[in-house]
This record gives sequence, structure tokens and C-alpha cells, in this order.
Amino acid sequence: MQIQAMLTAKFLKLPDLETNIKTAMASNKAAGVKVIGEQILIPPKQRNMGPFGAPS
Repeated sequence: MQIQAMLTAKFLKLPDLETNIKTAMASNKAAGVKVIGEQILIPPKQRNMGPFGAPS
């Protein structure tokens, strides 16, 4: 449930997103919450991949 709330907050661009994500990560020990929170705060770098995953 907390992961869905974090993703929805990101999608809706709610104010204080970073603070709320950090609070959720600190209060919940579930690995999924921590992984998703980190990905929201520090998105993975995009890879320039062409069609079907081939280098472009």
C-alpha cells in the first residue's frame, strides 16, 4: 500500500514529495519500499537503446 502511495504522489507531483518519500522509507523496513523510494528520489540512468533493445 505504501509503494502505491509513493508512486501516486510522484505521478501527481505532490508537494514535499522528497520529504514524504524519505519519511516512508525510514518508517517502513520493507525492502520494496526502500527500493522504490530510492528509484523515485534518484531515478536510474536511461540507456539509449534502439528498437528491440539493440544499441542505437
